[in-house]
Amino acid sequence: MANNLRVFNTNSEYQSADLVHPAVSYVIETDKVIYDYTPPTPVFQGKWKATYSNGNVISRECGSSSEIVSGEINRTNLVSVEIGDCVTRIGNDVFYGCSSLTSIDIPDSVTSIGKRAFWQCSSLTSIVIPSGVTSIGDNAFGGCRGLIKLVIPSSVTYIGIGEFNGCTSLASVIVEAITPPALGNSAFYNSNNCAILVPSQSVEAYKSAYMWSNYASRIQAIP
Repeated sequence: MANNLRVFNTNSEYQSADLVHPAVSYVIETDKVIYDYTPPTPVFQGKWKATYSNGNVISRECGSSSEIVSGEINRTNLVSVEIGDCVTRIGNDVFYGCSSLTSIDIPDSVTSIGKRAFWQCSSLTSIVIPSGVTSIGDNAFGGCRGLIKLVIPSSVTYIGIGEFNGCTSLASVIVEAITPPALGNSAFYNSNNCAILVPSQSVEAYKSAYMWSNYASRIQAIP
């Protein structure tokens, strides 16, 4: 983009610009550039921030521990949670029984999700598992009756026992790993016969893999 462009601001004034700001969206019209500035979304810097149905917001700063443990967050009437990037592990039972939880933001820093971490969170309809996670503990999403779709990134090498047990609204689970991850017993028990979508080149490998073979009729290629 040429130097010394006439850059019009929101007041229809202009100034000579030697450099064009990288965070600005530009529309070029013959002899002028009109722009709209969208400030970057702030990144949460603490350990976690919890919002409750009564409007209360409670947060904790990063400390010496990189794990969120059971009892650290009050689970009663918990609606949403934002987790900071100082956290590397969500421990066992952390959100167990949080039936009002509708959203959670998990950063890429998290590598492990513990056993029963989201057990019976029936109000969660979707959750994004970050690409750094390698292990999902037993029954981590068991009883999440509102969960509709889940994407398991290629980094995951272990999917626990009873992982989606009781996820009665689950329509599909996308597993992005080329090599089938280790799968625990009854991982998809009572999970609405959901489709299991895997990379197209790995469909037959999944259908014949240990434990995955129990769900061969549900395994399909990712569209």
